[in-house]
Amino acid sequence: MSHFATAEHEKERLQYFASPEGRDDLYQYNQKESRTVLEVLEDFPSVHMPFEWLVQLTPPLKKRAFSISSSPLVHPNQIHLTVSIVSWLTPFKRTRQGLCSTWL
Repeated sequence: MSHFATAEHEKERLQYFASPEGRDDLYQYNQKESRTVLEVLEDFPSVHMPFEWLVQLTPPLKKRAFSISSSPLVHPNQIHLTVSIVSWLTPFKRTRQGLCSTWL
């Protein structure tokens, strides 16, 4: 991302994150806060990355398991799902919600 940053302070911060010295700060910034690719791009607005590169940075969605809670004897032509909405607070008290459960 630093290669595509036009603001010098953003380029320096991204290069720091990519360095051995910035490894712990990168973990704190990204992993502990569960930041999305969109949130990272919002934090570094001068980064203008080609779409092809952006797609490579975006991780694939993880498989989700849902429970089928209906009975074919009671509802022969329907499937009912039981879904728990996932929500948690990050260490910096930011609310996070599950992607699929929240959408459903």
